[in-house]
Amino acid sequence: MRFINILIVIAFSSLWSCDSDPKPIQRVDAATFTELKSKYRGAMIVDLRDADAYKKEHMKGAVNLPADDELYNKLYQLSTRQVYLMYCDDGKTAKSIIPMLEELRFQQVYLLKEGMRIEN
Repeated sequence: MRFINILIVIAFSSLWSCDSDPKPIQRVDAATFTELKSKYRGAMIVDLRDADAYKKEHMKGAVNLPADDELYNKLYQLSTRQVYLMYCDDGKTAKSIIPMLEELRFQQVYLLKEGMRIEN
């Protein structure tokens, strides 16, 4: 009986902890994205757009990792513990890579919902 009680306590505590854990990948609005850039000065800002769009205009300090067929391999080489701020043109590409980021177990990624429509 004591063993069953312990299992019940473990089960409920794991359910509770899952609800209280922050989501490792979050979609945020432009204002929050800007705040996060200030808060996490060591964060890697990632532009998911193609190289031409990046060359025309990009956020200050951003690196270009185009969301192409090689993106998975590029992400695989990055630290999953680093803070990442990612954006694309309209937010759709960033949203579409969430399963990839989850599979690779990234721990702290913020994706700009609206895309590049924010000031540097």
